[in-house]
Amino acid sequence: MPLRRKSRRRISESLHWTCTLDITLTAFLFLGLAAYSPAQLLKSPTPPPAKAGPTTPTDPLGRETPRGAVMGLLISGEHDDYETAARYLQPTPGLNTNLAQRAEEFQALHTKFKGSIDLLSQDPNGTIDPGLPPGQVRAGVLVVGSMTVDVILVRVDDPEAGKIWLVSKETVASIPELYAQMESAAPTIVDQVMPAALGRLRRPQGGDRLRQRRGVQGGSGRARGIGRSAVARHTDVHDAERGNTCLLRSGRA
Repeated sequence: MPLRRKSRRRISESLHWTCTLDITLTAFLFLGLAAYSPAQLLKSPTPPPAKAGPTTPTDPLGRETPRGAVMGLLISGEHDDYETAARYLQPTPGLNTNLAQRAEEFQALHTKFKGSIDLLSQDPNGTIDPGLPPGQVRAGVLVVGSMTVDVILVRVDDPEAGKIWLVSKETVASIPELYAQMESAAPTIVDQVMPAALGRLRRPQGGDRLRQRRGVQGGSGRARGIGRSAVARHTDVHDAERGNTCLLRSGRA
């Protein structure tokens, strides 16, 4: 009996110390985790914000591609917005060039343009054009009489719009001579005998509007007088022919 009691007491004491140890370890672990977690949260590094890549500027005039540059130039000229059209032309260094006037003259010459806008590249880098360095594209040619000038587009770095395409300064420098050649061309027979009334119905072309703005319409009255004289002479000849025909018919009768 005494041995059994001692054994039970030892087991009871052992269980008591085991429970006490478990409680102590549990409390220690809980306090340790409670103290460790906030520190870890404070020390855990936050991922740096993602760096935004460099943004490519967008040109509001659509000059990023060769086709966009030519289309924008022609559309602006069609709306008589030559201040905007001038922004499609490359300035000529060392010359006090009125680019708005060059754009107006180019619009007047657009009927002399030989080329296909649909074939122009829509790639911002352009295409490889035989005989031209990288960054240049031949859009077509302007043909006035015996004069032929290449319309060259060049890619430049604009501080605001980024890389854009413009009509090259060499082409811009050739516009006045082409326009003068077109103006000095002799009028056709149709222009000489066409009645003024029909002429007024014709929609003014770029060259007509440019001449009006430059105040060279002073000779238009003389031109109309010549036209009316030509029409009158034509009518007299026609009446004379009709009279001769009638005389011949009466003689035969």
